Amino acid sequence: MPKPTGHPAVREKVPAAERNQLEIIRFPSRESQIEAIGLLLDRGMLNFSANRLDEWMVYTPVARKLRELGATFEWLTEFV
Repeated sequence: MPKPTGHPAVREKVPAAERNQLEIIRFPSRESQIEAIGLLLDRGMLNFSANRLDEWMVYTPVARKLRELGATFEWLTEFV
């Protein structure tokens, strides 16, 4: 099995538009989370993990879709 070359921090960065990695998002309220669950459930995209009550770990396309749909959250790992 081939090993990746170079240290991960040195490898070329993936353009933001093509990124698909775990992201951390934080909700300001329980109601915001419930709204997000409904939005994702309606689109068959309900897939997240949580290690805190107000924070989810989602893949980049899920965070993008929530933003597109107007969900209220803070994207903690978003790079500009």
